[in-house]
Amino acid sequence: MYFEIEGSSVRIGGTMHVVPQGRPLAHWVHDAISWARVIYLEHDKLESDRGRYAPSGSQPLALRLPRSWPRIERKFPRQHAAHLAMLRPCAVASDVLHPTPPIDPGVELLAIARSNETQPVGPRIKYLETAAQSYALADGVSDTVWDAAVSWALDNPESFKRVLETSYSAWVAGDFEEVERISTLHGLNRFEPIKHARVTARNYLWVPTIRELVQCSCAPTLVLAGAAHLGGADGLVQQLVAGGLRLTSLSERV
Repeated sequence: MYFEIEGSSVRIGGTMHVVPQGRPLAHWVHDAISWARVIYLEHDKLESDRGRYAPSGSQPLALRLPRSWPRIERKFPRQHAAHLAMLRPCAVASDVLHPTPPIDPGVELLAIARSNETQPVGPRIKYLETAAQSYALADGVSDTVWDAAVSWALDNPESFKRVLETSYSAWVAGDFEEVERISTLHGLNRFEPIKHARVTARNYLWVPTIRELVQCSCAPTLVLAGAAHLGGADGLVQQLVAGGLRLTSLSERV
């Protein structure tokens, strides 16, 4: 789950954005963040949070999600439904699926906290993408697919908790292929267009940046991407190896 790209000053780690409450981060995380002078995260969280809202002039969700929206209005209090009505379909699907079981912050918050340290000076934070790029890919998924995804989320209220627990177990064991499998079978990524937008297309967007870092970066540079992005045929590990890079696992060394 934590790799060195041979012949470079770049390492890559698969993260969890949140973990079950009270569970420790994987054993390699603190070593990886302490080693780095530059850390690349997926995108800026504040920018991402602002981007959850539908652009001005968007069609009402009652028209965009004709199958699932009436169910939302029946299930949730009026104030909560009114909040959901302001969001993009992808954000609605995420909110409906995540009834927020007890969780703790994941790897990214620790990286940001370290970056704010001054004695000694913490690592600089950079990003693999803008939030706008990520949302543009999600917006490319049809409303019909998002409607089906929201309906599925409403039918499976316990799925996020199950995915979180099983993914965490695979993550601490270092099994990034299992994390990808769990994400695909038991989460919103079960819908192929959503998986392509949320995982595959973003991997393709990030790989040129990582390859450029391998060629140009002199400072110890750590790339932190969600663990589900590492596994599978289109995952970052396979793409980097297919491009001629050699990755050595560091997880067992720390």
